[in-house]
Amino acid sequence: MESDKKKCREKDRCIGANIRQMRICAGLSQKDVAKHLRVTYQQVQKYEHGESRLSAEMLHDLTGLYHLPFERFYDELSGPGKEAVAAPAAATIYDDATSKIIASLSHISDPALKTKIGKIVVILAG
Repeated sequence: MESDKKKCREKDRCIGANIRQMRICAGLSQKDVAKHLRVTYQQVQKYEHGESRLSAEMLHDLTGLYHLPFERFYDELSGPGKEAVAAPAAATIYDDATSKIIASLSHISDPALKTKIGKIVVILAG
């Protein structure tokens, strides 16, 4: 029984980490998301850390906010019948500096400019 609870917590943390990454990439604050969900920013923190579970309705509301498919919340989780989390969400989580760069790039509408910036980043990264 304890093993099942641990698996649930791991999955909640993974989903929460995905939600955090989506929020950062969208350039939104926890307060922005809280207002959209009609909860406190502290509750958003709990969702992002996997300390509280989101209802199906809240996940649905977030798909509209982020314009992403429902399945995106479950990235990095194992499929049906598999044991647990495929990888800790760190595989898709970036540090704050990287997240800010991604969020900033998402606001550039010119595809050619995005491509040029991408090439510069690749060169700088070595």
